[in-house]
Amino acid sequence: MQQLSGLDNTFLTMEAGGQLGHVGSLTMYDVSGLKAGSLYEALERTLSERLHLLPPYRRRLAEVPLNLDHPYWIEDPDFDLDFHLREIAVPPPGDDEQLATLVARIHGRALDRSRPLWEAYVIEGLASGQVALYMKIHHCTIDGVSGAEMMQVILDRVREGAAVPPPKRPWTPDRIPSSGEMLVRGLGGLVRAPDRIVRTAIRTVRTLSQSNEALTTAVATLGLDRLPVAGDLLRRRSAAVDADPIPQTPAPRTPFNRSITPHRRYAFFSMTLDEVKRVKSAAGTTLNDVVMAISAGALRRYLEEK
Repeated sequence: MQQLSGLDNTFLTMEAGGQLGHVGSLTMYDVSGLKAGSLYEALERTLSERLHLLPPYRRRLAEVPLNLDHPYWIEDPDFDLDFHLREIAVPPPGDDEQLATLVARIHGRALDRSRPLWEAYVIEGLASGQVALYMKIHHCTIDGVSGAEMMQVILDRVREGAAVPPPKRPWTPDRIPSSGEMLVRGLGGLVRAPDRIVRTAIRTVRTLSQSNEALTTAVATLGLDRLPVAGDLLRRRSAAVDADPIPQTPAPRTPFNRSITPHRRYAFFSMTLDEVKRVKSAAGTTLNDVVMAISAGALRRYLEEK
């Protein structure tokens, strides 16, 4: 069992109401070169052969009752690849708008926490003749770098496919621990690391308030200063928090400053990589800078028009 870090656990706890904790990607594939079968069948074979190189794909959460401590990862004894890999199609004529609508609908559904936190959808019926692949995975499982690394495991640089090294040892699933076992683990974590609770409480309150006065009020209201061990630490740490607030600038009134709902809208367009590289080289920046500038410019024009 491997315990989630504080940052990874944050991506879980932030998921409430319309706030989603997963990230997604949509890629398009030319399948004219497939010698046999479909992209779905090819992807199923590839994942089956390479699951030992994709550890996050077979691990699921074991949560601590009452959220007393961060959850743990376990190797899912009920792992079922067919649950995570799905095949779907857009209705005719299969244009980009229909594809975007379908992806938005899929993305707006939270992942099942009783299973490994990812899903992949092979989407057919596109007017272009291509086949799309939409993948979503929870942010507590991967970050941007590890996500790119896992896609490199799934995709090959050569059409014939690369040789895959066999696993060094057979995969061994874990037993799903009972609620009682996880409760004992959670209580043990509190006893071993009370200072972690203090740091988390102070960091959370400080982020929300940026005020020593608000921090002191929150501590007294919650009764945290009366805890036998953590109370003294909390009193000493709260006294050391910088009292000078960070200047706050109110967000302007826009159509986006509303309560978040579970519903999503998705749209996309294409640019050639060579074109983006020319802009990057001319401006002396990075590819990411160009993408950010395009996004910011489009958002500015939209808001000006509205």
